[in-house]
Amino acid sequence: MKIINKPKSLFMVLLTSLAFNANAILNVNSIGDDGNPNTVGNAGAKKSNAKSVNNGQILFNVNNQSSAAISKIVVVNNKDKQLYSGKFNCKVDQRCDLNLGKVEWQGTVYLKFYDAKNNLASAYQLLDKPSSGTNYIMINDAWLGVYVFNQLQQKSGKPAMKLNEELTSFFINYSSPDNTPDIFEELGLYFVAQKVGANENKFYKDFLVKLAHDKVLNSETARGPMVKSVAMPFPSGKGICDDAAKAQSIFSYMGSVIGMIPVVGGVVGGFFSIGSQIVGDACPSGTDAKLAEINNKVEMLDSKINALDYQIDALASKLSKADAQKAINSLTDRNRYNYNFYVAKYVSFTNNYQTILNYVQNNGGLRSAFEKSDNAKYLLQNLTAQLNQFEGLLTNQNIKDLKISLDEWCNKDPKQITGDVIANRIQCDIVINKAVTTVIASSMQFKPMLKDEINTIVEAKKAKTIDKAWLIDNLAESFTYLPDGVGSKSISVPWEQAAAKVDEIIDAKVKFLSDTLLGANKDQLYVPLAGFPEELAKGMIAAGCSSLSTDGKTVMPAVLEWYARTSDNKPYIVTQCKNGNELVKSKYYYQKRGATEVDGKVVNVIGVLVPDRFFHGGTGNNYGDGSAFPWANYSLLQDTSGSGVFDDVSVSAGLRAPDSTLAAGFGFSPADLNKLVIPAGGFTEKFTRNSKSYIRSIFNRSILTNGGDWAFGITYYGADYWQIGSGEFFSFMRYVNSDGTSYVWAIRSKIDKADKRLQLWLTPQCITNDCKAIDTGAKMDELQFSSGPKVNWVASTYGGSGTYVLSVDGKPMLKN
Repeated sequence: MKIINKPKSLFMVLLTSLAFNANAILNVNSIGDDGNPNTVGNAGAKKSNAKSVNNGQILFNVNNQSSAAISKIVVVNNKDKQLYSGKFNCKVDQRCDLNLGKVEWQGTVYLKFYDAKNNLASAYQLLDKPSSGTNYIMINDAWLGVYVFNQLQQKSGKPAMKLNEELTSFFINYSSPDNTPDIFEELGLYFVAQKVGANENKFYKDFLVKLAHDKVLNSETARGPMVKSVAMPFPSGKGICDDAAKAQSIFSYMGSVIGMIPVVGGVVGGFFSIGSQIVGDACPSGTDAKLAEINNKVEMLDSKINALDYQIDALASKLSKADAQKAINSLTDRNRYNYNFYVAKYVSFTNNYQTILNYVQNNGGLRSAFEKSDNAKYLLQNLTAQLNQFEGLLTNQNIKDLKISLDEWCNKDPKQITGDVIANRIQCDIVINKAVTTVIASSMQFKPMLKDEINTIVEAKKAKTIDKAWLIDNLAESFTYLPDGVGSKSISVPWEQAAAKVDEIIDAKVKFLSDTLLGANKDQLYVPLAGFPEELAKGMIAAGCSSLSTDGKTVMPAVLEWYARTSDNKPYIVTQCKNGNELVKSKYYYQKRGATEVDGKVVNVIGVLVPDRFFHGGTGNNYGDGSAFPWANYSLLQDTSGSGVFDDVSVSAGLRAPDSTLAAGFGFSPADLNKLVIPAGGFTEKFTRNSKSYIRSIFNRSILTNGGDWAFGITYYGADYWQIGSGEFFSFMRYVNSDGTSYVWAIRSKIDKADKRLQLWLTPQCITNDCKAIDTGAKMDELQFSSGPKVNWVASTYGGSGTYVLSVDGKPMLKN
């Protein structure tokens, strides 16, 4: 695996096969009625469309933010069976109606949008049949990248994490055109730049080959053009950016969680930055299009949470409070309802006039507007209902219950957390991020919308185009509202004071949410490694088993998983350490065998952590003590007598193992170790006795003369005996199990002299706390790793006498 040195916070990260369900579509039952029948996408002004809704036809309003004008649409199911194909003309930055008729919906369905040259410009994926109304979707390069990623994952069969790592490496020299790291926008732009045309499958095949060979996109390689949206002014005061600084402060703290996640912070934590992007996209201009873009970002957040295999319903089920479960489960639906029934109507209605106030002033005043536009009437008459729906996204009691449940789930004491501490805490932070981002994003939609509606009423009063009687009959004489919260008192103020009250109510909701879930001092996120043994963290970093935070400022221990509470009271971590340019996944049981003492000082042995105590623990606590680090009985592998001089007699052994198996020949005294990293590599020593040269070779790899594959060779001469006697030589072996986890152990080898015979003895020894030796009476007896493999050696028919093959869980790893 290639090491990626550039930390990268991904805007969108997909770790499992992606399927956007019908919830990712914004169901708008009646899009805008601004009186202009030529408005692109104004279904409300097109009576024919309104009728077709009741005929079972499937309608969309497509906002084309892709890199190309669309000329054709093809609808296929997940088996690539074509369900529909037809012309569909929609220019860039245009909103266009799409009528698919009565398509027979078959499970997962893809909408594929093509340009005039038959290049796939964007795509959208749906699990369920859309509802009978007009369904609003936005297509862009990022959504195309999501589709392409999903196709790559399906066609390669790779785990999504592995594919994501390869893509991150491929795009390592790039951020998206808006300078936001976004792996999917990068992938979408790259796909567009290739002008794939009808060769879509060939693109996937060729691209997967590039990824498999660790290819990196050349800095001169062209990518697709960036489509820049046109920002229009928002005339009603500060509008959408009233509290951008406060929101950005909250989202910056949420984004900081990325830097708290070891190893995979840039991969798993990327979506924690969506809140900041929402503010950045919306400010300084707050157009109707920006209100829709805010919603698009929230929809992306939902799909990414599901894509990361952190489905919201599964996360909610871990909350102890039933009401909190229900609130989180329904949060997306509530937010979507608010968008569909209020914000989307407002967005479409103000498409030409930008505010209701402008529409009213250009259409004869409020009385006339009520007669001309059902939407103006609907929005103004439901003003307090809109505010109530916003507050109902998460009630204050919901928020309290959520905090209690999260604290119970992701306890500050890691020993109280069942399962992977890091994963659990990330999940808790995901729930918080989901809640905070959804509510604040919604506040940024509702504030300018409600204030525009209120301002319309206030200006109508000032212009005297309405009177008290008309207000009472059609709206209300004053603004009356009961805010959320126990003990809240009903508010009743003149319309002239209503905008300030709306600000106050929405601000109070956001503050209560933020203070409760994030802390008034921004210190309540669940830090993945909080409570991690400090000595172990320092030891790992010193041994080169570390990772750099995505901002490049913090060095953390390279911990992938952390199990502080286990059924056998043997806590362990899953690490990703370096062995040269290789990243090695392994387990480290960090408590001393049979004790609670933490083995915090460690040595990196071919990428696997080993207690330093094995080397430097001293008598009764190191490699020389069988209770501390067990080994099996010695096995006699070769017993040779020579007809000539004893010095020239040699004994050899060959240990066959898969190519991924590595070994390190170390020496006669582990206590002599003066470094924290032991790389792979054999041991060779030339020496002279009686003016004759000899070579001692231990764990050097060579091709067998009989068998044709590789083996680790061990060779001693009789002359060695006079140099080392029966001194034990320590070597280390590393095996990669079928699940990708690496295990290490020692091989102790020695020679002995029996008259003129030279004997070679070997035994495997445990060097980690999760290993035990089992004497079976066979040669090179067995080592057993906790929740891992059993390894031993069996005589090999290849390579001749003294050759053995590695056996794992009773099965030889090579042909024998």
